[in-house]
Amino acid sequence: MRRDMMTARFRRDNVAALAVVLFFLILAAEMFVAVWIPMRLYRDSVFADSVVRISTMSKFDGLRKDLGKSIKKQTDPAVITEMKMLLAQLNTLAIYLKTDDRSKELSMENVELVRAELENASRQFYRLNNGKSVSSPLKPDITPCIKAIAEGKI
Repeated sequence: MRRDMMTARFRRDNVAALAVVLFFLILAAEMFVAVWIPMRLYRDSVFADSVVRISTMSKFDGLRKDLGKSIKKQTDPAVITEMKMLLAQLNTLAIYLKTDDRSKELSMENVELVRAELENASRQFYRLNNGKSVSSPLKPDITPCIKAIAEGKI
């Protein structure tokens, strides 16, 4: 009986069994990867949306805080007024984003719009913080009015 175990036929059976076991292990691994990768990608995309939302809110709050500090350091009344207007705009948006229940369900398109507004506000803040007014003062031309008064039309 011991002699039968040492024959070539026994070895072929072991190799065939090993091949079948390896085939099923590889098949199981491929099935695992085929199921695991889409689940992982979906979970990562859900987390990516959350990361974008959290980073947007963090930048938003940081800009409001920096704007509040910079108002106290400015001396030009026009720059101070524009900074206060920008801060009021950001505070109004903050009230909506932090208190309204619908804001927690913003689509990614709306979050991108908020990010775009945040970038615009950051550019304005950078200019204002350097003492440069964002808007230019109006210089009305009153000569036509003076001429009309002088001619007695008014």
